[in-house]
Amino acid sequence: LFKQAGWTTTQYGEFYFVDGVGFVHAALNRLGKTYGGKTAEASIANDAVFDIAVGHSHIPQVRRAPKIGPQQYVTVVNLGCALPQNHIENYAMHTTTGWGYGVNELFIQENSIQSVKFTSMIELEKLYGK
Repeated sequence: LFKQAGWTTTQYGEFYFVDGVGFVHAALNRLGKTYGGKTAEASIANDAVFDIAVGHSHIPQVRRAPKIGPQQYVTVVNLGCALPQNHIENYAMHTTTGWGYGVNELFIQENSIQSVKFTSMIELEKLYGK
């Protein structure tokens, strides 16, 4: 369906680059496992050599890590999820989630995420209806 619409896709764990920023559903570590836990974004940022937008955990966060060299830092944005407010997927029914429901607008320039604007699903519903 994506190809029919003229869209391209990547394999799970493979980055899709937009103006130097890597987009991926789940960032994979050197063992091929997803980064996880409370410090996932910090671990991704520490290992990253370019800015990354990721969404695997559904928890919105922005993490910046300083780097030595001309880039000076990388930014990792965990995008949260664009599910209906308070919807929990069946696989997570008995866990604590902390999920963030909404969409993010990223301003990308000079191969870097310059700003992130999060709009909640509640606000989107008030603005545009269901």
